[in-house]
Amino acid sequence: MKAILHATDGNLGAHLTTLENAGYIAIEKDFVAKKPRTRVALTRAGRRAFARHVSYLRDIIDGASADGLEEKHS
Repeated sequence: MKAILHATDGNLGAHLTTLENAGYIAIEKDFVAKKPRTRVALTRAGRRAFARHVSYLRDIIDGASADGLEEKHS
């Protein structure tokens, strides 16, 4: 995740803690060959919140698209 998001350890950790405290993700930590490993998974509440957020963004895009069409055809 760190490489994909281009985040520092501290920044990523802070965001993950916030999402965990909100109940959106579950964090599991263990060790593999003496190296720490952190696994992150969406919770049911996290999946619902993400779906609502995507729906909200789609509504914004659809509204902007409809406004643009109305202006072009006025």
